[in-house]
Amino acid sequence: MKKYIYIVAVSFFILVSCHSTDKNAKKNADKNTEKNAVLTSYTELASHVGQKVTILGEISNTKIPQIIGVDIDYDGDTAMPKTGKATGILIETVVPKDTSNIQKAWRGPGTFYHLQSLEGNTMAKVEIVHP
Repeated sequence: MKKYIYIVAVSFFILVSCHSTDKNAKKNADKNTEKNAVLTSYTELASHVGQKVTILGEISNTKIPQIIGVDIDYDGDTAMPKTGKATGILIETVVPKDTSNIQKAWRGPGTFYHLQSLEGNTMAKVEIVHP
């Protein structure tokens, strides 16, 4: 009899655990399959600030790598042109001409964009589409 109760208790525990895992998996699947805009031009950026987007274009050969004017995380070689794509939340930073905040003013005044990763406060990593 004790063995039967043990088997029922373990089965119930496994069933409850699987249900919780399925619920979390569904939430993550919904988050990852969520529709987002694919941007290929700098002119499209302003209308998508704060949204989940995918940017697609050539990776710049600059100190801070960019795709269509958006700062991204890319450690690879930029000497040869490569097409890349990255998905994340589009963040806009506006530095006014009369700024006293030296930390943000290192680029000078203007509007700048970066792509925040979906996981947190790091920049989104690039996936090479065409070398």
